[in-house]
Amino acid sequence: MPHALTAWNRINRIQGKSGPPLDDRGVIEARGKAAIITELKLGPQLVIASGLPRSDDTARTIAMVLRIPWQTDERLQECCFGSLEGCFEAELVKRYSSETVRSWENYHNGTFRYDFRSMDGEDDAAVRSRHLSLWRDLATITEVPTIILVGHGRGLNTLLHALGLTPPLLKRGDVRVIPYAPPDA
Repeated sequence: MPHALTAWNRINRIQGKSGPPLDDRGVIEARGKAAIITELKLGPQLVIASGLPRSDDTARTIAMVLRIPWQTDERLQECCFGSLEGCFEAELVKRYSSETVRSWENYHNGTFRYDFRSMDGEDDAAVRSRHLSLWRDLATITEVPTIILVGHGRGLNTLLHALGLTPPLLKRGDVRVIPYAPPDA
């Protein structure tokens, strides 16, 4: 699931690997996600977060409500957008090349081809590789049958696309149950 609400989400500011922790509404949203998980009767035993404040705050809140442990794994971190981080989405068209704007929009239109390396960021291959590496390693946690992953929109959707599980796009606030199957090599 994606992290809960931050102040930057509310004003359409690009976060990437930077950005603030959850705001008050985000904490309430994270508690709501915990309630949904409880209603689904999944019995999770572990929450894994990305190590970025907004993901960690979401995971910590969910883990506290569900009374289960949580840990971090940096492979769940959002795509690094480089110099785009901190910009408002509305500024993209005015300040950046059409190629940059296309990379941003390719995620939103479901093609999942993006490249922010020219701005000291990452491309879809790097994000996919990180997330698939974590997904493969979940098989080694055999004593924990149900795990909650708390990550970020572009990263998680890139993973889902690589696993053949999109559309629809996973949005902030969504909780999606995915039976584990190792990805094809």
